[in-house]
Amino acid sequence: SPAAGEKLKSGSTVNIVISNGNQVHSVTASISGEGGSVWPSVVHCNDGETAYFQVYLDDGYEVASIHDAGMNTYTANETGLVAVENVKKDIDLRFEFAKVAPEPSPEPEPEPSGSSSSASSQS
Repeated sequence: SPAAGEKLKSGSTVNIVISNGNQVHSVTASISGEGGSVWPSVVHCNDGETAYFQVYLDDGYEVASIHDAGMNTYTANETGLVAVENVKKDIDLRFEFAKVAPEPSPEPEPEPSGSSSSASSQS
């Protein structure tokens, strides 16, 4: 290979190696509505690596959905960790939360009929 600025002779061969290096991708988190937060808001990772996000839910909320623009879906594990595996391009994730439906209150049991005590005295 010639050095920089070196003149080549006619008919010389030059080998050129082109490399795009290690591609770095951005995985960005956005939240639709209320009910929680996500940390961090963006992860930069090398081609093929995994990007991790942590979900923090507000009281009374749960994760409704996590998806990207291509409508691929993701899930949070029991501790709220979301893994986006084998990242090959920039990804925009949308996190949506929903209020947890309250547990129905049990119906009170009716009192058995005839259980009211009324004492009558005869003289």
